[in-house]
Amino acid sequence: MLKKFNSLLLIILILFAGCQPEDLVDPFLDDDPDDSGSKSSISYKVDGELIQGTFSEDNIIDIGSLTGEVIKSTNLTNITIGGAILKNSKMYGIVIYLTTDKTYDQLKNGDSFVGNISNLSQLTFAGFGIEDLIDDTVFSSSGDEDEIENQNLVVSITKIDHDEDIISGTFSFDAHDEELNLTKKITEGKFTNVFLEEK
Repeated sequence: MLKKFNSLLLIILILFAGCQPEDLVDPFLDDDPDDSGSKSSISYKVDGELIQGTFSEDNIIDIGSLTGEVIKSTNLTNITIGGAILKNSKMYGIVIYLTTDKTYDQLKNGDSFVGNISNLSQLTFAGFGIEDLIDDTVFSSSGDEDEIENQNLVVSITKIDHDEDIISGTFSFDAHDEELNLTKKITEGKFTNVFLEEK
């Protein structure tokens, strides 16, 4: 599971590393063509530096991608949110992965989830990466279980529309790069109006 997760984070960074700002396209328009005028966004601070992107039908600011997926079953719900943002010649990639033993319809505003890799029905972790497109250096959060276990991850749902499959929420966590022996603090995270494609 963790290897698959790290691969997803790496794919997000690679997909957008070769893009120019005018090439960056968000998939929301194709996923929800009738929802004209709605805006989706993600923002967070990395060691105090604000990283943000906003998508609307006629305007893309900084953002390369913002996607959501949901798997609904009778006894588990899995939600994955991933985003990539180009800023100052750097690509910032983030993935939030949460599983709960609540059904999708039971999820509600105010539900919170903490980092957990010891219980498959409450598996919750996050990944983060920065690729510098100029000097080709990469910071990537470790796939080491000890590092993920110590992320201090908190994800909260602030709004969920079960009929339209749209979710908003907040998050914060510590991202560790084992090879570089660095930790970056992800704070004040917020995703808004993310469309969840059912898998």
